[in-house]
Amino acid sequence: MRLHRLSMTAIGPFLGAVEIDFTRLGQSGLFLLEGPTGAGKSTVVDAISFALYGKVAQASAVAERLKSHHAPLADEPVVELVFETQSGVYRVRRTPSFDRPKKRGTGSLTASMTVKLWRLTSPDEPHRGELLSTNLGDAEDEITRAVGLTHAQFVQTVVLPQGEFANFLRADTTTKRALLQKLFGTELLARTQDQLIEGRRKAEQLRTAGAAAVTKAAHAFLGAAAVDASVAAELIQSIEAGDGTRLMEQLAAVRAALLADEAATGEAYASASSRRLTAQTTVQTAREVFRRRALRDQLRGEQQRLAAGSDAQAAACAELAAAERALAVLPAANALVTAIGRSDEAQDADSAARQRLRPPLRVLDEAALRAANAELRTSVGALAEPLRRERELAPLRAERHDALAERERHVALHNTASSALAELPQRQRALSVARDVAATATAHLPSLTSERDRAAKRLVAAERAAEAAELAAQNQLLTQEALRAAEEHEVRLVSLRNSWRASIASELGLALKSGNPCVVCGSVEHPQPARRAPDQVTRDDLDRAERRLALLHDTVQTRREELNRQKTELALLQTAADQLSTDVAAVQLDRAAAALATAQATAAELAGIEAELAECAGLATELAEQARQAALAETRLAERVDSLSSRIDQDERAVAAARADQPTVADRARLLQDEIRLIDDAATAACAADATVRAAEEAGAGFAAALSAAEFDGEPSWRHATRTSSQLAGLRTHIRGYEDEWAALVTRLSDPDLTDPELDAPAPELAELAESLRAAEADEKAAAALHGAAKDRRASSATHADRLDAALARSAAVLSQTAPAIRIGYLAAGLGDNQLKMDLTTYVLVRRFTEILSAANTQLRRISGGRYELEHTDARSGNARSGLGLRVLDLHTGRPRDPGTLSGGETFYVSLSLALGLADVVRAESGGIDLGTLFIDEGFGTLDHEVLDQVLVVLEGLREGGRVVGIISHVDELKTRVPDRIEVRRNPDGSSRLTITA
Repeated sequence: MRLHRLSMTAIGPFLGAVEIDFTRLGQSGLFLLEGPTGAGKSTVVDAISFALYGKVAQASAVAERLKSHHAPLADEPVVELVFETQSGVYRVRRTPSFDRPKKRGTGSLTASMTVKLWRLTSPDEPHRGELLSTNLGDAEDEITRAVGLTHAQFVQTVVLPQGEFANFLRADTTTKRALLQKLFGTELLARTQDQLIEGRRKAEQLRTAGAAAVTKAAHAFLGAAAVDASVAAELIQSIEAGDGTRLMEQLAAVRAALLADEAATGEAYASASSRRLTAQTTVQTAREVFRRRALRDQLRGEQQRLAAGSDAQAAACAELAAAERALAVLPAANALVTAIGRSDEAQDADSAARQRLRPPLRVLDEAALRAANAELRTSVGALAEPLRRERELAPLRAERHDALAERERHVALHNTASSALAELPQRQRALSVARDVAATATAHLPSLTSERDRAAKRLVAAERAAEAAELAAQNQLLTQEALRAAEEHEVRLVSLRNSWRASIASELGLALKSGNPCVVCGSVEHPQPARRAPDQVTRDDLDRAERRLALLHDTVQTRREELNRQKTELALLQTAADQLSTDVAAVQLDRAAAALATAQATAAELAGIEAELAECAGLATELAEQARQAALAETRLAERVDSLSSRIDQDERAVAAARADQPTVADRARLLQDEIRLIDDAATAACAADATVRAAEEAGAGFAAALSAAEFDGEPSWRHATRTSSQLAGLRTHIRGYEDEWAALVTRLSDPDLTDPELDAPAPELAELAESLRAAEADEKAAAALHGAAKDRRASSATHADRLDAALARSAAVLSQTAPAIRIGYLAAGLGDNQLKMDLTTYVLVRRFTEILSAANTQLRRISGGRYELEHTDARSGNARSGLGLRVLDLHTGRPRDPGTLSGGETFYVSLSLALGLADVVRAESGGIDLGTLFIDEGFGTLDHEVLDQVLVVLEGLREGGRVVGIISHVDELKTRVPDRIEVRRNPDGSSRLTITA
């Protein structure tokens, strides 16, 4: 993963907007984020971590702390990060939860965290891309997938925050395995291991279930067979002992006993059933004789009761015959009643209709009424034309009113158009002047643009000249220091040479041996040879000093050449800046930019002015046409008003003559129509009354004829014989029921069962027979219960015995089938006979872990001066898992050390070497995660000068392959060693500012 750009607004100690271009800083491969403690260095790392994962880098901190306390409460804190992975280029925008003022009222409320994630086509176009998600969960999943690391893994491999970046060094096997598994893509192997362990767990569950099934089946068999407690105990003991032969013998004995019991109870049950059947037949025969005798006596009594009611039956038959004759007269009687009722209603309606007429019309007959009605209809027809004129008066008056209003509107339109037409010339003259000014500004735009560009180039050159001057001054000091060091060493070298020359005799004396000639005098005797003094200068000392002096001279020469190059570059930059200072160049750029902006704004108005002039020309023509059309419409509407007024006067005179004494012609017409309707109703009612009187007379004659035909001497005798339909039905039912009941009794008394001579013989003792039957039934029931219980025990026990046999077979099969799965599962989990206590995933990751340690040791030997190396160990402590153990080998003492015994500085550079080794191996893996950016937060203050040099040499070597390393520190010495810097400084108000030097 590589970072391109980070921007923050109202975050931590930064009040306003802050942006960091990591692409620019990363060109050298190493940059420094420096500033005093608490100024906001770690805020940059927290912002990166928060943008990606919604969490800050340090586990002890929370994301809510990101909102700047210096910013106004209403300002929204925002972090945006553009980054690139193997999956593409992304931009993420995230806001932490923070308290903001309520939009209404007082107080505050908490705004929730938000996120937006885009996929970009290029990191140089951050605002052009595809929006992927605004959901916290979806965005986190996509970022984790793209980066390839969780938050915890990210802070262990990419962002190493203060106090936490040594966690991996001291982590246990489980923690190391989780990180390495994710980095090296061994999830499939881990899933295989989990499946093997799960297979072992399921196999153990199958074994447990099999044993439980056997025990359950055994208890069920014992319960079904109802065996003695001693027999049950022996059978359970055989199951627990796994004695299959003994168990089969016990089951066979129990089954034989159950079969014998079932046979004995069956014979007893058959004998009791035979005795019960004989007693039951005797009782049923006696009860049947008693039933037939009682039925015969009952039927004879019913026959005597019916014979006593024969006279009442004859009277009912006579009453029914008279009622049926009266029923034939009923239609004629109903017709007479209906006719009389209709005649009375018609005469009442005729009287009521005549009362609604005028008194002269009430006494007229039907023909006279219809003649008067015809005369009134003629009068109504004469009112049709006045009615039409009366209806049209209101629309005509409204039309005249509208025509008058329209005429006034056109008069106003004519006046408005004439007034606007008179004002147009002055507006056109003003627009012409503005057009000339805009055209002049447009012509000057190229020269103003060139001037602005020249001013911008001078400012850039001035800024670079200021930076070059600062670098030249620093190099001047370094050159002077190198020159003083060379001069001081030359003085020391002269002193060393003098001392060496003075000690040549001692060097010759050391070479003299008894019997060997002296190189000076040739003597073979050496009574008092010179000896070396303790502080004597040797030739090796002199050679080292001369080589040191040569290095110092080379350094001075290099510094002088670099200084000359910087001075030349400074002169060129000052010439390009026209010898202007940065402030003056900035002022000139502001003036040129302001002049160009003013000219551009004026030139931008030219097209609008020309369009407005064209619009004025068209408007003049349009207004003249509007005035002409308004004058024509005014004349036409005046003629229309005069025509409507004349027609309205004529219609008003005709309507006044037609309405007579009524308010309107319509009122008079409605009055005549009402009278016509009343006369029609009266004529119709008179005709109906005459017709109903004639119908009533005809119905009376028909009723008299019907009475004579039915042999009634008058209406009273007919009414006496008349019965209702329910009474008739009752008579018919009574007569038919009597006859049916008599016939049924005769039929039943002639049945052979009731004429049997046995019914007259003495009756048996039914109570004694019933008692014998009850005793036989009780004996049968008891025998049946015993036999059923024996039969159920035998059947149920057989079923449960079969289930027990099946359970034993299944349990044996499970024991055989699950043995490999259980053994493999224990081995994969690092349990059982796995002597290393190392699971499968850890075993595979050990090779990668040793590669990491090998890469880390390459860096660690350089930093520690060859003292320390990291060593893998699979030793375990107590029952802890082994596999990814780590210890530090001290090559000075030859003894291994636990990482927890290292000092602060040692812990820093050892864990740094381990982190760099981890990153190297990950980068080297095909398809692995590209850790292109690495942050190291603090820890440099624990290093002495020599170790710091070695650490920086290692970090500078990381530039190969395009990796970028950011050092976060407040150590002053680093400022002179790392030229690319992000400087964080406090403001007087407590907030911080950020500047970038690259």
